[in-house]
Amino acid sequence: VCPSSTFQNHIKIELAADIEINVVADKDSHFRIKGKINGHAVTFLIDTGASAVTMSDKVAKLAKLTKDKKITINTAAGKVTGYTSTIAELTISGTTLTSIAAIIQPTIDDNIILLGMSALKNFTIKQEGASMLLTRKR
Repeated sequence: VCPSSTFQNHIKIELAADIEINVVADKDSHFRIKGKINGHAVTFLIDTGASAVTMSDKVAKLAKLTKDKKITINTAAGKVTGYTSTIAELTISGTTLTSIAAIIQPTIDDNIILLGMSALKNFTIKQEGASMLLTRKR
């Protein structure tokens, strides 16, 4: 096993069959990871309770996303209006996913980009304490 790169507190290990990304919880006990949406650099908040990658209007514009269908979103704070979209390329720790479902939620903070299950379904997720391991089959 040979680490191929180090990404702040995230380590990507490439094996013959799998890619593993270890994410360490921050001081607020949240799991965050740097990445890109269509080439635009962002910091994702890993949220297994979010059905899709979710971001604000501002972030969506910077990432060149278009608003598709208007929808009602059930959030912890209640129902809000949002829009569906599709991310052409989403990258975390050198791993690129394509055609990922996204939600543009005008009421979400510009600094919060949720890495929801539309992206996370491509990984096996294992959490132990302050460490989360994302494993993607090759």
